[in-house]
Amino acid sequence: MGDMGDMYREMNRLRKEKRQRNMKDSNTFLVAKGINFRTNNGGAHLIINEPNTGPIDFWPSTGLWIPRNTKKKSRGVQNLVTYILGDKDEQSKISI
Repeated sequence: MGDMGDMYREMNRLRKEKRQRNMKDSNTFLVAKGINFRTNNGGAHLIINEPNTGPIDFWPSTGLWIPRNTKKKSRGVQNLVTYILGDKDEQSKISI
């Protein structure tokens, strides 16, 4: 199983690196936008509590976020910032 095992291990390593990069980039992006959050589980889970949206659970490694008042699942840090700030035209010009 040499080649298949090596390929599987490499895919897992790349997937893990991507999740770590997503976590770092998402946190940096939220701080740059002035969005306050509390970290749990070493930064794997963020709780955002903005006055206009209420509490939002955000997992930066996967991009999943769920507003506690609606329980609707969404993805993407840029979509999250747009949801919080509400300015879609300005947010569409921003990249990480």
